[in-house]
Amino acid sequence: MEYIDKYLIEMAKMYNKQPTRYYRSLFEFKNLLKGRIIPWGSFTYQTYLVKKGGLLKGYVVLRIVHDNPRKGYIIEYSGDANIIYESLKKIAAANSLEYVRVPCTFNDDMLGVVEEKGKSYEKINLLGTLKVLNFQQLMEKLKPYFLQYVEKDIVENIKFIEEEDNYIIEIKNEILKIDDVVKLTKLVFGDKGFGMEVHDISPNLKEFISTVFPLPFVWPGNLNFQ
Repeated sequence: MEYIDKYLIEMAKMYNKQPTRYYRSLFEFKNLLKGRIIPWGSFTYQTYLVKKGGLLKGYVVLRIVHDNPRKGYIIEYSGDANIIYESLKKIAAANSLEYVRVPCTFNDDMLGVVEEKGKSYEKINLLGTLKVLNFQQLMEKLKPYFLQYVEKDIVENIKFIEEEDNYIIEIKNEILKIDDVVKLTKLVFGDKGFGMEVHDISPNLKEFISTVFPLPFVWPGNLNFQ
């Protein structure tokens, strides 16, 4: 069924359970949903409520490009990933779409559903451009995140150093030096096809890098950027 206002708070609760998301007040969320009914150039948006047994289980925001009306793009969804996945066929049929594209981040529950069902998928990069501007400051602010996945002793002893365009990660005299901000950005935020050569890296550094990077990141092309 299509969106109606009485489900706004339930939808907001579902969105706020996402592991990575933009912060939205309820006011902002409501206005973003209203914005999807405004014509934006060659785009049309539809918001669907996904229900099962009379209960709301999720929502899906669909974008259709007028120049290619047989293809749909899901710009945002939240809720039960299995039930949302099953709803996509009905959404496609209701809009006479040949296929629906659903971008999801590597830590999204939807990816697990797709893999469980044996469906193929394409790896793509995030939309937009990211660049690390202050390496030391960023890493220091990320220490509470590191502590969720790495032993406290490692986080307390790790050093992040930036000198003459070299970016250094040091753990107990074990050193990794990265000589390019592009490589650094790809390591931290991820990049399709990028692989840091880690076979010559010491065990502590190798475990740290493979555990905390790439950082979980929100899909940029959602309701915030219609």
